[in-house]
Amino acid sequence: PYSRFQEVVGKRREAEERAANLERQIAELQGIRAPEGPQKPDPAKFNSREEFDRAVDQYIEQVSHSKVQQTTQTLRQQQEQEALVSGFNSRLAPLAKENPQYMTAVQVFASMESEMNAQVFRDIVADDDGPRIAWEMATDPDFADAVMAASPAKAGRLIERRLSQAQSSPASQQLPKPAIP
Repeated sequence: PYSRFQEVVGKRREAEERAANLERQIAELQGIRAPEGPQKPDPAKFNSREEFDRAVDQYIEQVSHSKVQQTTQTLRQQQEQEALVSGFNSRLAPLAKENPQYMTAVQVFASMESEMNAQVFRDIVADDDGPRIAWEMATDPDFADAVMAASPAKAGRLIERRLSQAQSSPASQQLPKPAIP
């Protein structure tokens, strides 16, 4: 009887632990689904019209502040992106004078943006060797596929390895530039 009692108590404790875990998970999910940002005041929750009016004023102020922050953040992101692109273009200009096919390579690279991890694409554009990376990806579809399928960290390692191979290989510097496929 004692072992049966321990078994029943053990099962009850397990059930209570499962119930507590489920309640915690439900609370987390409800927290995830909770609407973000300011909530419109409910008139039923206020004792007087003045309290409700103050709550509405606070709500309007919070909404306005939130919209200003969103607009500022969007503007900041646009400025960052413009700075990245202009930096990339300034690094591309001397290479394009040497080899006009760099412009075609960059167009091919730009067309890969939708298939590539956004962070990888941004990192390539921001990189000092960005135009050379674009060239490598445009002239070697296998390399481009490997970079596009990789995580940001792995893509960085692939690109670094490729650039170091290209710099260390004197034969590759003397060969004529391959045509863009």
